[in-house]
Amino acid sequence: MKEIAPQVRKFQVEQLLKRANRALEGKEDASAVFSSLEEFRGDPRVDEKMRELRAKVIETNALQQIESFGKNLKKTRSFANDRVRQVSLLTIQESVLRLIADLELEETAPKGVLKKAEDLLASCDKELLALADKQKEDIAKKVRCYQAWALEQIREFDSPNGWYYDATLPWIREELKKFENASEDKEWLLFQVFPSTKTLIEDELGVKGLSELKGAKLTAEKQKEIYNKAWSYFGWKNDIDIEIAYRATRDGMVKFLLPIQPNLLDPPVYQLYQQAFAKGWQKLEGHNGSWIWDERGEEGKWVRISDQLFVAQQSAVVKKKTLEEVASEYRCK
Repeated sequence: MKEIAPQVRKFQVEQLLKRANRALEGKEDASAVFSSLEEFRGDPRVDEKMRELRAKVIETNALQQIESFGKNLKKTRSFANDRVRQVSLLTIQESVLRLIADLELEETAPKGVLKKAEDLLASCDKELLALADKQKEDIAKKVRCYQAWALEQIREFDSPNGWYYDATLPWIREELKKFENASEDKEWLLFQVFPSTKTLIEDELGVKGLSELKGAKLTAEKQKEIYNKAWSYFGWKNDIDIEIAYRATRDGMVKFLLPIQPNLLDPPVYQLYQQAFAKGWQKLEGHNGSWIWDERGEEGKWVRISDQLFVAQQSAVVKKKTLEEVASEYRCK
C-alpha cells in the first residue's frame, strides 16, 4: 500500500482535476469538487484549480442571489400598499449592496456578475426614488386638501352666513319670529349644529322637553311655545336672541376652529384662521355662558364659567384633525 500510495494519490488528483474542469464548464457542482480538492492543497495544479473553482462558486452563488433578488423586485412592483412596497424595496436594496460589497472584497471579483448586481441595484434605486416622489406628491396633495378643509371650517364660523355673533344674531331673531305662525314641523338648523342650545332655551325660557330631543325636529306646537315664551313687548325674554348668538359663537369656535392644526396651514390660511379665532375670542370676553358643578369645597356648588374659559377647556379635549383624516373624510383632489 505504501508503494502504491503515490500512484493512488496521483490518480485521485487526476480524477478530481477532470471533475474540476467539468465543474468549470457547469457540468458538475463546483462547490462539491472544491471541497474534495481541499486535502490535496499544495499541489500547484490543485491550487490553481481551486482558485478557478472558488471564482466559479462565487459567480454561481452570486448569480443565484441576483436571480432571487430580481424575482423579489418583480413581485414588489405589484404590491398595492406603498408602505409595504417601500419596506420590500429597502430590504432588496440592502441585500444587493451587501452582495456587491462581498464581491468587491474578493481578489478576482467576476466583472460580469458585478455588473449585473449593480444594474439590479440601479433598478431598485429607481423604484425607491419613484416611490419617494409619489409619497411627496401624496403629502403635498394632503396638505392642499387640508387648506381647503380648513378654509371651509373658517367660513362656517366667520362669513356672512357663518355662526359668528354678528351673523347669528339677526338670523336667530328672524327664526324666532317665524315660530309665531308655525304650521309645520321642521328640522331646526340651530339644534342640528349646536345641540347645547336645547338646554340653553330650556333654561332661559322654561320650555320643557328640548334636552330630551334625540334629533333636531321641532313640532309646530313647540315652535309656537318657544315664540310665546320668548316674546315680550320690550324685546326677547332674557335676551334669548343674544344668548343664542353668544352660544353659537362659543360652540362655533369649538366645532369649527379648534379641530384645525394651525401649524399645518399655509401662511394665507393661517392668517384667516388667526383673524377668525381672535374675532371670536374677543367677542366672548366677559360673557358668562355655562353653568357647571364645581366640586371644590366641602359641599360643591353650581357656578357659571366664562365662554372664554369654556373654549380654553375644550382646546385640551377636542381632537385635532390630521392630514390623513382630512384627506380620507374630505376627499378633495
